[in-house]
Amino acid sequence: MASASGSAAFDTFEEFSDRCKQLYTESPEKTRMVVKYKHSNAAIYLRCTNDRVCLKYYSDQHVDVKKYEKLNSWIMAMMIGVPEEDVVVGSAGAAPTSAGGGGAAAKKKKGKR
Repeated sequence: MASASGSAAFDTFEEFSDRCKQLYTESPEKTRMVVKYKHSNAAIYLRCTNDRVCLKYYSDQHVDVKKYEKLNSWIMAMMIGVPEEDVVVGSAGAAPTSAGGGGAAAKKKKGKR
């Protein structure tokens, strides 16, 4: 678990996530997150800091990547000013689509007639 200052490594993502949210709430203008993915061992390295406290988490589990996406969505929503009670953390990457469908298959090719 994290101390009042310094560096702390977490064993579970839930502890890391809760502490990151607390750190961001305490000093939103200074808190930042760094993410590294190492393909050689298929691991994700997360670090959240405000220059006084540094929180670290490491995992090689795919499920934790999905959890990180939710944490990242929460942090991004807070950064743009969305009230915490209005934050929806769903599946990342699900972008709204237009009513007409669109996409590459719907485009007409230009050419000579």
